[in-house]
Amino acid sequence: MVEGNGFSELSVNRSPQELSQLHWLRRFGWSLWGPIGIDTLDGRPDDEYDTYLLHAASMFKRNLPKVKAVEYFVWAESVYMGMGKSPSIRIRAEATVLAICDYLDQE
Repeated sequence: MVEGNGFSELSVNRSPQELSQLHWLRRFGWSLWGPIGIDTLDGRPDDEYDTYLLHAASMFKRNLPKVKAVEYFVWAESVYMGMGKSPSIRIRAEATVLAICDYLDQE
């Protein structure tokens, strides 16, 4: 479990390998956000987006608006990672935010 982000108390009724909230955050990060575009490669670094995903999820735990998390993902990709603003950047950020919010609402 990841400690210090308010997630160690998350518990959902899922199969054993899906119990980890980090598993789900990673799933959303790789399948929906994927700013570096290597989601289909074997041997990818599973933890590549953990810092961003955990930060965004902690924003929801602090009741910050979803738009702030969308803006965070857009900033992380375009500025921090230096990838620039692709045509799909906001759509992918919004999809990721909605998936994380839906997941957290099920807890």
